[in-house]
Amino acid sequence: MSADLLLKLPAEASGLEPALACDLRVCNPGAVFALPELSLGLTPVAVGIRRLPTLIGLGRAKEMILFQHRLDAFQAWNWGLVAHKG
Repeated sequence: MSADLLLKLPAEASGLEPALACDLRVCNPGAVFALPELSLGLTPVAVGIRRLPTLIGLGRAKEMILFQHRLDAFQAWNWGLVAHKG
């Protein structure tokens, strides 16, 4: 089964989970991607931290999670998180 997703709103925390599960991710120029759970004193959801490294690489996934790095549409595209930004 294939699932595609068009992101128009910020995909943060549990909102990023469905995007990570999709085969194809497309976003608009104002999209934002983040896993801010640590800044809220929460543990990141296991599904997100397990899938993210396969999409953007282990080093970038660690940077995004541990340093609370928010990706804009261009950086998400540059890192391989989305296939198209537009």
